[in-house]
Amino acid sequence: MTSAFARQGFLAALLAATFCLAACSKTPPSADPALDAEGFPSVYRPLYAATTQMTTEEAEGQQRALSGLAARRASGSISEAEYRRRVAEMRALGANHGADTLKQMNN
Repeated sequence: MTSAFARQGFLAALLAATFCLAACSKTPPSADPALDAEGFPSVYRPLYAATTQMTTEEAEGQQRALSGLAARRASGSISEAEYRRRVAEMRALGANHGADTLKQMNN
């Protein structure tokens, strides 16, 4: 009975050592510039934004455009269908803008 426990203990230790060695194995570094030569994230590389942030003037312009659209809808100068079409267009832009920008950056 004692040798069976000893054998199980040895096998468990061997299995644990195998997992440790597998976890410590070195993977080849990727071509990602954010990684150092050993494939680990570099904490010394300066971070830059993918694009510039929207300015206050741009944000105010967007707000005026959206407020103007709502005012034209309320006054009846544009139809409900036209209003809904423009809102759908803006929502599609918002939903797809990130993916479209990434495609442009990767080309």
